[in-house]
Amino acid sequence: MYYEEKMIKGVLHYRTTRDGEWKRVSIESLSSRSEELRQVKKNCRYQADRIRTLESAASKLIDLHMCEMEGLSSGQPTPEEWMDAVDALSEALKEQSDGSVIRREG
Repeated sequence: MYYEEKMIKGVLHYRTTRDGEWKRVSIESLSSRSEELRQVKKNCRYQADRIRTLESAASKLIDLHMCEMEGLSSGQPTPEEWMDAVDALSEALKEQSDGSVIRREG
């Protein structure tokens, strides 16, 4: 199927054949697209927040691991710090895998 869009004098037009007549895109179609874009934007923000949470949890665990590897007595993490970091990363990973489907709010 052929479909092409073009702005003509500031108005979006489309045609369905290469040499077909240009027709205005309807207000209803533009409104629908606008709503879809709002949902995509909202979902992108949601996913970005989840990625930041995952990144933060992984960073904490890596920091603790580096302290452990350096062997500094003052910098070695406590067992509680390790478990908290592992739990935070596990939770972030679980949320990431459970929520991979795009959620639309009505």
